[in-house]
Amino acid sequence: MRVLSSALALCTLVGVSEPAALIAQEPVTLIGLVRDSADRPLAEVLVFVDDGSAAILTDAFGAFRLEGVAPDARAVSYRKSGYVPRSFSLGTTVARTTLDLGVVALQPGPDPIATLLGTVTERIGGQPLAGATIELNGETLSVTDSLGAFEVPSAAVRWGPNTVIVRHRSFAETTAGDAFWVTNSGTILDFSVALDVAPLGLPGVDVPVGSPVLEATGFYERREEGNGVFMTQEEIIAKDARRTEDLFWGMGLLTNPLNRAASTFGLADDGEPCTPLLFLDGLRVDRLSMRDLNQILGPEDIEGLEIYETVGSLPARFSPVGAACGVIIIWTH
Repeated sequence: MRVLSSALALCTLVGVSEPAALIAQEPVTLIGLVRDSADRPLAEVLVFVDDGSAAILTDAFGAFRLEGVAPDARAVSYRKSGYVPRSFSLGTTVARTTLDLGVVALQPGPDPIATLLGTVTERIGGQPLAGATIELNGETLSVTDSLGAFEVPSAAVRWGPNTVIVRHRSFAETTAGDAFWVTNSGTILDFSVALDVAPLGLPGVDVPVGSPVLEATGFYERREEGNGVFMTQEEIIAKDARRTEDLFWGMGLLTNPLNRAASTFGLADDGEPCTPLLFLDGLRVDRLSMRDLNQILGPEDIEGLEIYETVGSLPARFSPVGAACGVIIIWTH
């Protein structure tokens, strides 16, 4: 399996306020509102704690309710393209399980950028690999030189999850991918990439190549274990779904996972409908309704989809806290 390792620069907090109160013996819920400089609600603001262990997007009214926050969380951050990022200390002064963060105003600002640099080598022998392409969020940004090096200054990135892919067109099975988070503009990311090189297949020989994004995230290994329902991009396209919501219908295991399900998936112990957990690119996103998901993500944006009916079938890398109603995991391009 090809490996892409990355080292992210440490980020400092921006706009730290006086400490709020956050110390409890159980997961904490954060609530609040986000508005712009004209006091208008801001939708789709990414709100997260610390390194993104819990995150959510604000709704159409600029409101959010972030559940499952670790009691030792130290900071909450607000990020939206076109606005100056803000972060605040959560402090450790009073014990409570629900904390109202009040209204936070975001000022207009530039979109985030980052510098990508690194080297690409052959795994066997460690020779520099020239001509490898570097893709960021689906866009090719650079090609390695004769020393296998690349540098992309001031690359446009997204707040939160991003994906970098390294490919080499002269060989088969030579792609590597990794996901990284951006929390502050100007971050420098230094990658060291080692590719397994193998000759191209002979003419007329079809060499199947899976998704590098799904391969890097362990999607195919989990699918082999057979503990959930899995859909690749090709299978998603074949369903000809108009909305993300449509992907969850007619799959046998369930009817609609965000409403009532045919099995225990999406049902609480008392038989009433409940909402499964949602992970987006490996990040837990709380309180995101299907309507919100339809607005921010279309079927064409999804690289892979995983659905788990029970906590027992959930992979260990995903937190089982609050997963009694099942889990949906979405991987984007």
